[in-house]
Amino acid sequence: MNLKANIKKYYAFKFFRSFSFWIPIFILYFLDKGLSFTQIMLFSVGSNILQILFEVPSGVFADFFGRKNALVMAAILKVTAICFFFFGNTFWPFLIGWSIFGMSLAFESGSDSAFIYDTLKELKREKEYKKIEGIAFAFVTMGLGIGGFFGGFLSEISFKLPILLTIFAFSGSIIVGLLLKEPKHHKEVDDKKYFKHLKQAAHFAFKHPKVKWLIVFSGFMMFILLTGHKFYQPYMQLVNIDLKFFGIIYLMWLIISSLASWFAQDIEKKLGEKWSLLMITLFAGVHFILIGRFVFFFGIFIIFFAEFAWGFILPVINDYINKHTESHHRATVLSLKGFFKSIVMILLAPVLGYFADVLSLPTALIILGVFTLVIGTFSTVMILRSNKELAKITV
Repeated sequence: MNLKANIKKYYAFKFFRSFSFWIPIFILYFLDKGLSFTQIMLFSVGSNILQILFEVPSGVFADFFGRKNALVMAAILKVTAICFFFFGNTFWPFLIGWSIFGMSLAFESGSDSAFIYDTLKELKREKEYKKIEGIAFAFVTMGLGIGGFFGGFLSEISFKLPILLTIFAFSGSIIVGLLLKEPKHHKEVDDKKYFKHLKQAAHFAFKHPKVKWLIVFSGFMMFILLTGHKFYQPYMQLVNIDLKFFGIIYLMWLIISSLASWFAQDIEKKLGEKWSLLMITLFAGVHFILIGRFVFFFGIFIIFFAEFAWGFILPVINDYINKHTESHHRATVLSLKGFFKSIVMILLAPVLGYFADVLSLPTALIILGVFTLVIGTFSTVMILRSNKELAKITV
C-alpha cells in the first residue's frame, strides 16, 4: 500500500469526522426532548471528564497498537455517541453519548498529528507538516460548513434527520481510517519518562510568571466562548428566526472565525499584546451583555464579534505561550492549557445552565458577559504585569 496516499486519506478522514449536519440545531434538539439548560450543560461535564480520564490511556493505546487504530477507534466511538443521541429520548442516554464523545476526542487528540507527522517523516517530507495540517484544517472547516448549511433545512423536516445523516457521514471516517497505512513510529514509549515530563512541564507552566496567566486567560475565554455556542441556538429561537436559516447563519459565523484565525498573525502585529487580549475580552464580554439586554434579530450579527474572538484566540495565545516555552515542553504545556479549560468547564458550565433555567436565558447571557469582562480584564492585567517580572529576571 502506498504510504503517500495517507496524505489525501488524512484529508478525507478530517472531512468526514467533522461532516456534521446537526450542529446548528443540537441544543434545540435536547430542549425539544424536555431537557433543561442545566442538564444540557452537564453533558459538557461528562464529555470533559471522560476526555481527561482517557487522554493518557488513549495515547498509550496509539503508541502500542498504532495511530491508525487509535483514529479508527476515535471514529467508531464518535459514531456510537451520535447513535445514543439518535435513539435516546431522556437525559441519561444523552449523557452516556456525550461521555463516549469525550472518549473519542481523547483517542483522536495527538494521534492524528502524530500519524501524519510520522507519515511525512518516512516520506522525508516532514518540512511540509505545517502546510499539510493547514490543508487538513481547511477540510475540517469544509465538513462543518457544508453539513451545517444543510442542517437547518433538514431540521424543518425532522430534528432526527440531521442526526441520522451525521451518523452516515461520520461512518465515512471509519472507512477512511481502515484504509490508512500505519507509518513507522519515530518515538519510543516510556511511561515513566512521560509522567516525569508531564510533572516537569506542569511545574514550569504554573511557576512561569507569564505562561500561567496565559493559560488562565485562555482557559476561561475558551470556556466562555464555548458556552456561548450552546446559548446561541435558543437565542435565535427567541428572536423567531426560522430553522431553515440556522445552517446559513452558522456558516456565516464559521466564515468569520476562519477569517479571524487566518489573519490572526497580521492583526496581532498591528494591535500588540495588550490590545489583542483586551479585544478578545471586549468582543466576548460586551456582545453577551448586548444580546442579553436587547433580544432582537440583529443580535445574530453582534455574535459576529464573539466568533471573531473564537477564531483569533487560539493562534494568538498559542503563539504567546510558544515564545516563552522551551521546545521540549511546548506540546505538553499547550495540552495543559486544554486541560485547564476542561476543569473550568466541569466546574462552571452547570452553574450557567442553572442561571438560564431559574432566571432566564437573556439574564444568563448578561451574567456571562459581566463575568467575561471581569475575569478577562483581571487576567490581562496579570499578563501585562508579568512582562515587568520577566524584564527584571532577564536584566
